[in-house]
Amino acid sequence: MKKILFILFLPTVLLFSEILLSKTKEKEYIFTKTEIYISKIPNESFSEILNKKFKAYNKDYIKKGFSKETIWIKFKIVNNNNDYLEKVITTDNYILNSLILYTKEKKGYSKKSDGINRTNFRTILRPHFVVSLKPYEEKTFILKISSDSTPLNFSLLLLNKKTLYDEEFKHQLILALFFGSILTLIIYNLMIYIFSKDISYIYYVLYLSSLTIYYLYYSNMLFYIIGFSPNFIGIFILSFILLFIILFVKEFLNLKKYEFLNKTLNFFIIFILFVIIFVNKNFYPIEIIVIIYLFILFYLLFIGYYLLKKQYEARYFVIGWTIAILGFLNLALFNLGFINLIEKYLYFYEFTIFLEGIIFSLALVNKLNTTKKLALEVEKNKILIKEIHHRVKNNMQFIISLYRIKLSHKIDEQMEHKINEIENTIQSMGKAYELLYNSKNLEFINVNDYFDTLINELKKTFYSKNISIKTHIETNLSIDQAITCGIIINESISNCFKHAFPSEKGKIEIILIKLDSQTKLIIKDNGIGMNTQNKSGFGLFLLENLVKTNLKGNFCLTSKNGVEIKILF
Repeated sequence: MKKILFILFLPTVLLFSEILLSKTKEKEYIFTKTEIYISKIPNESFSEILNKKFKAYNKDYIKKGFSKETIWIKFKIVNNNNDYLEKVITTDNYILNSLILYTKEKKGYSKKSDGINRTNFRTILRPHFVVSLKPYEEKTFILKISSDSTPLNFSLLLLNKKTLYDEEFKHQLILALFFGSILTLIIYNLMIYIFSKDISYIYYVLYLSSLTIYYLYYSNMLFYIIGFSPNFIGIFILSFILLFIILFVKEFLNLKKYEFLNKTLNFFIIFILFVIIFVNKNFYPIEIIVIIYLFILFYLLFIGYYLLKKQYEARYFVIGWTIAILGFLNLALFNLGFINLIEKYLYFYEFTIFLEGIIFSLALVNKLNTTKKLALEVEKNKILIKEIHHRVKNNMQFIISLYRIKLSHKIDEQMEHKINEIENTIQSMGKAYELLYNSKNLEFINVNDYFDTLINELKKTFYSKNISIKTHIETNLSIDQAITCGIIINESISNCFKHAFPSEKGKIEIILIKLDSQTKLIIKDNGIGMNTQNKSGFGLFLLENLVKTNLKGNFCLTSKNGVEIKILF
């Protein structure tokens, strides 16, 4: 079960890591060419603002945290060409409450309310205004930005449409992967609860569900689902997240044995319930609540460290919750207007929550394996695992379909290749689960059928008619071994198609045999070969790591009249 989770989410982890660690592209910030006026008076009119003194602002970012101030930004856009110029004024904050753009005309300023283009919302999630300038025209704009219930932290950017769509494509790809992965974890833990009847699984599912709702709100996807963007709900969602994680910790670490710790958490639960009941639009102390909730999150981590030597489960909790704390802490610092890692790595919070979800799911699986009920209900467990494999396979397809349908309109050639590689890897694992849940044997799958299916899918992807692939299979593999070997074959043959045969003609051979107590997998081709001294490539690193980590075996690569990979495990 642990290996299934690890292998299932490996492609997503790799993609998240690549995007998280990628450098931010250069952007054209309006703030470097503008003036700013910060109004502390509620409902100050535009005519009054025109008489105020705007000050030059030379920073790229505004950090006000949770503030009821109104930011007025005056700037000019100049078209120095003899063609029409079309630009997009946008921000990197998706949940600002109000944006109003005023454009200076001959007869005064014209007003354009709301930076979200409602008619085009299915394409662009972020607030934005499209402005046009005639040849050699100069226009003056004043932008009003306020946010009563969300952080007033943002950059104001001036982009062309292509840049906006490229950034939005990347952002929505991450959304699709994140939501698909969390949904898979929710279903995974829910299915285990159906079997085990352990209430801790339900609390964890509710915690993940609350996190998902918060992220829908935080990413502005909630508007897409319900048709409007509700204000003043951040505290409520955060309260439910904390409530369910406390209930989960109480059950998972069995804190009924520790009277003081249990009573302390009960007190926190009562406090959270009071917050949910009494907070409203007129009483919305978001900054205070965030700080108090951060303290409670750290207290939960303290409990984990306190029980580290007393409970085995505490080890998983400490690792997972430390990662989650890093995400929550940086998100809180971001919202409060302090220095944080999210400014440098935009998806740091999503990455930490995703890793925490995997680790906690592993912890819950470990807890399940130690119960007596698992040993007494072996047959029921087989049925459940079979159903889980079926659901996991379907959710793999869901992840693929989600970002394919949502983002297909802006996939360039380079991104298409990357997505195809990820899709092939996910599909190779999905085929294994499909064969498994259609089989009577839950331990082994038909390797011949599995490898043939993978090879046929790869041939369709690369359209290579003159490259023959032969297989020689003499043994079966367990589900964990088969999925790992499937990823290795997928990566190796993909590399062959791309690099080994410039003339698009050649042979590939796959051999799987049993040698005494060990299994030998050979993948070889008669292509142009490669430099075996250069081991800096990510593909080679992935193969070696999979063999070492999942198969506990040895990896050998040679290049003579082609490339030959030998794996002994």
